[in-house]
Amino acid sequence: MSMKLTTQTNLWYLFVTALIILLGTGIFFFFLKDLLDEEATETLYREKDDIIRFISREKRLPNNTLFIGDEVTYRETPFPVQESLNDTLLTNPYEDQELSPFRCFQFPIEIQKKYYCVTIKRSLFEANELVQALIYAALILSILSIVILYISNRWVFRRIWSPFYKTIKALSHFQSNQAEPLDLKSSNTHEFQKLNKSLIILTENVRRDFQNMKAFSENAAHELQTPLSIIQNSAEALFQNQDLTETQAIQINNILQATHRLSRLNKSLLMLSRIENKQFQEASQVDLSILLKQKLEYYLSLAKEYNHIFVITIQKNIVINIHPDLAAMLFQNLIDNAIKHASAEGKITLTLTDTHFEIRNPGPPLKSAIEKLYLRFYKESGRSDSTGLGLAIVHSIIQATGLKLQYQYEHDEHVFRVVFQ
Repeated sequence: MSMKLTTQTNLWYLFVTALIILLGTGIFFFFLKDLLDEEATETLYREKDDIIRFISREKRLPNNTLFIGDEVTYRETPFPVQESLNDTLLTNPYEDQELSPFRCFQFPIEIQKKYYCVTIKRSLFEANELVQALIYAALILSILSIVILYISNRWVFRRIWSPFYKTIKALSHFQSNQAEPLDLKSSNTHEFQKLNKSLIILTENVRRDFQNMKAFSENAAHELQTPLSIIQNSAEALFQNQDLTETQAIQINNILQATHRLSRLNKSLLMLSRIENKQFQEASQVDLSILLKQKLEYYLSLAKEYNHIFVITIQKNIVINIHPDLAAMLFQNLIDNAIKHASAEGKITLTLTDTHFEIRNPGPPLKSAIEKLYLRFYKESGRSDSTGLGLAIVHSIIQATGLKLQYQYEHDEHVFRVVFQ
């Protein structure tokens, strides 16, 4: 699935930003927790020093309330206890008797040859709450930052990339046969300026090459058609000469057939060139039922020469949006193909409905892949009266009109179906 460039860029920015924020939040959490833990430990050692100084000065135990917020207890022991520092969970009287984390510092003191164990309990609950509050605040700020970054990035990218998308839109509507050059909006971005300049040069070359090719095709076809007509007329005039020998008549007849074939070939190539050059752009509502009946008037007589039988089913009022000349050529080439390649005395079935046009003719299966049928000058049967361009023209018309062409071989018949919907 494709994705817009701006969307991909935004997603990558968001991913990298979120990753950095998560890593930064994690590092901040552990750094702050370590800092608060170190501060709690240093406070306990300062309190120890204060107790020792008090005892040295007063020669007695201080009050338990000497350190506000910390719980200090004294217990007489028969011998000095070992100094220790550890964390534990204890009941917190200020938190509804819930278990809270405490740091307990235990050390020995001596007063008048008596040993005491001093225990200072410092609550870590407030420090943990502070860390959690700061983390939550950091996460909320991070989420807000990501949202603001995403919105601002979309706005910035739309402004920055707007000339690029305008260029793409203009390029998508470009036609090689259009009269006007490609019109691209100016941009103050250096890279887009270079892109537009290159595209204008490229499209101008395409337009010029198209016009040259179009002119060459039309001129070549016209120049070829003129001498072909002269040869054909001269051969027909010679053929009317009563003094011709049988050999001469055969030779002149061969010339006539060759010029007829060359003339058809020339017209077919010119038609292919015009279709591929998109010179049939003006579509209109065409009644295929009427058009097909008109074309069949000629082909019914042609089918008799080949001893073929037509079975025709035509629904009325079948109207589609297509150039009338393309519709006529589509019918002509498909019917002509069926007549020329149907088996001797075969039945050609022709059907027109509101969804498709279908033509069937009997014949042996294809010798090669179906794709080859649409190649120029490809002949499946090698008949001399075929130019090898009929189905190539059909294929070009299908591509130019957006219709759908289907082929299958069933029940010893070749089936071509043009789907309208």
